[in-house]
Amino acid sequence: AQIDHEIGLARALQDRLVPKEPPRIPGWDIYACMARAAQVGGDFYDFLRLPDAAHLIVLADMAGKSVYGLVHLSLLHSHIHDVAEHTADLSYLAAEVTRRSWPELQPDSYAAAVLLKVWPEGDQVEFVNCGHLPPLLVPPHGQMAELSTGDPVIGARRHHAYTAARINVRPGSMLVCYTDGFVEARDAEGRMYGEDRLRAAVREWATPTATPRDVCRGLLRELATFSGPERSDDQTLVVLKRKGT
Repeated sequence: AQIDHEIGLARALQDRLVPKEPPRIPGWDIYACMARAAQVGGDFYDFLRLPDAAHLIVLADMAGKSVYGLVHLSLLHSHIHDVAEHTADLSYLAAEVTRRSWPELQPDSYAAAVLLKVWPEGDQVEFVNCGHLPPLLVPPHGQMAELSTGDPVIGARRHHAYTAARINVRPGSMLVCYTDGFVEARDAEGRMYGEDRLRAAVREWATPTATPRDVCRGLLRELATFSGPERSDDQTLVVLKRKGT
């Protein structure tokens, strides 16, 4: 009963961190979904408005699946909101959030996160990848690309100069962001879902006519078929599509 009570508290806290619906950004279609861990997970996503009128999209995964880990996640959430009120510079934002979070995450906790900056009607996305699995850029035609900058997780060190990179996102392209609960899910024989299966599923679902909602629901369905209904970790997706043809 005590464990059930703690799980209930953890889920209530996680609910408060996750927005009820994605923002409406001109020129973009956005959808996010989370399939919860059976016990306690550590994922959250968020959408914020930056001082320069661009939008910040955050996907993060805290190490340590416990109520304690979710308290760390709540602190990280607060730091991101505080810093994003005063800067639109993604490199600075990531560095300052890391500096503020470092004392709380010691000695052995950390968070992987990806920060995306999106402009209304913009054809570029700026990103910082803090040790997170690389989001996938899926153009309507051509090769899939990864969004990686080689930077460490939040909590690995107190001071780090994070790299902000930009990519062109053509109309009809999708960005698929996912947490490790996807690739590390296992079937009844213990086989991992893995990145190859995920990429194949993304290619199948992220078609030129699909919406981000279609992609989220299709990928979650496919993963549930592979690994069954019991989840040992949160499985979270944030999908963006640049409107137009």
